[in-house]
Amino acid sequence: MKCPKDRPYDLIKKVYKILQPFQKMLIGFSGGLDSTVLLHILTKIRRLRRTNMELRAIHINHNLQKKSKLWEFHCKKICELWKVKFLSRNVIVRSNDGGTESASRAVRYKEIRRVLLPREVVLVAHHIDDQAETFFLSLKRGSGPSGLSCMRFITPFYDTKIIRPFLSFEKRQLKRYAEMNNLSWIDDESNFKDIFDRNFLRIHVVPILNDRWPYFTSSIFKSAELCRKQEELVSELIEPYFLNVLDHKDGTLKIKKLLNFSAVKRDAVIRRWFKFHNLSNPSQRQLHALWNNVIFTKRDSQPELIVSNRQVIRKFQDSLFCCKKFIEFDEDDLIWNLSDDITLPGDLGRLTVSYGRRMYSQKEGVINRVRKPRVDEIVFIRFKIKRKKKVRVVGQKNRSMKEIWKQHKIAPWMRRRIPLIFYDSKLITMLDYFVTEEGDVSPSVENDQVYIRWIK
Repeated sequence: MKCPKDRPYDLIKKVYKILQPFQKMLIGFSGGLDSTVLLHILTKIRRLRRTNMELRAIHINHNLQKKSKLWEFHCKKICELWKVKFLSRNVIVRSNDGGTESASRAVRYKEIRRVLLPREVVLVAHHIDDQAETFFLSLKRGSGPSGLSCMRFITPFYDTKIIRPFLSFEKRQLKRYAEMNNLSWIDDESNFKDIFDRNFLRIHVVPILNDRWPYFTSSIFKSAELCRKQEELVSELIEPYFLNVLDHKDGTLKIKKLLNFSAVKRDAVIRRWFKFHNLSNPSQRQLHALWNNVIFTKRDSQPELIVSNRQVIRKFQDSLFCCKKFIEFDEDDLIWNLSDDITLPGDLGRLTVSYGRRMYSQKEGVINRVRKPRVDEIVFIRFKIKRKKKVRVVGQKNRSMKEIWKQHKIAPWMRRRIPLIFYDSKLITMLDYFVTEEGDVSPSVENDQVYIRWIK
């Protein structure tokens, strides 16, 4: 007896209903069965419903298989046949602690983000079977309700959303649709190698469970949904406590206030903080390391916990900071002609410059206004300055750099990552923090002022 969902038009109706609010869509298109069915359904909706749907497909070539170029060519031809704009990106995957699958996923979504258009949503073809595998992998890691809630139909993705229209459908239903519509797709040979955890579950575990209990994967989907609702309730209850310990200016967490909570509440608040900074949910091991190796260290120490390839958690005074992992760089002086923009070393961003009187919006961030250098003055960008050096900030008395760092709560690891503009040996400005009397300019002198913006 056929399941009603096996009827192709039911699949089309369900996808159409989910995607009705959206017009611009970018489909992650591997060329496999699942994404081929999704792309075919979208082109059918576009034709049958005569909508203004704007479709693009992106294929990420991870260069992990010998046939990867052939797969890319296959995807391009399918898109040409179905009149869908095709994008392809070649990437290099460097395996990390989470393995090749995790590294591939990170690179894939990074490339997707780069090509997104305004108001465009991302569509991926995950289904119930994928959800079941993710559930088991979360169990293996000892995850709580947050991890066990697995994937969601709609997930925030920077300024847009990732949508999974097939999340309530099984793989067999997608395969039946593909066969009834005579679709061709790629079979990735690596999917049949059980050395990968997900493949092991797909090949050896889930089929046995489904044979014993035919609706097992559907039950996992329901359990994941219950975990999601439980997690949403916890998040709702914990939010006031989180906001109370969060510094809204710099996104740091106030340790003293955190210590007033019970251990269970503290961990929940930290998980919420990880989410606030777009980090993966912390494991129990990470939470343990954070408390013992970072929070409970001496006040003047500089401990850190690496939580991803690009992020690290540090402690300064009584606050926890979530920072980018630093790229070491040569701290030698840079000479700047102050006529062109300049890229800073160490992934510190770039400086832009403009002259004369100008208006700017708050969206542009801090604009540093200083006097124009004299003809005989050389402009330097430096990153090192002695802590005892006396500086006279505009409108203030002489103070040491140590006192200024303390006033602005600038952590030790940031002190050599803030550009300092010098004219010859005279400090003019520490960008985004202060201008010295040597660099001050009268607002009425239109042709004697320079505007410097630090784009991080």
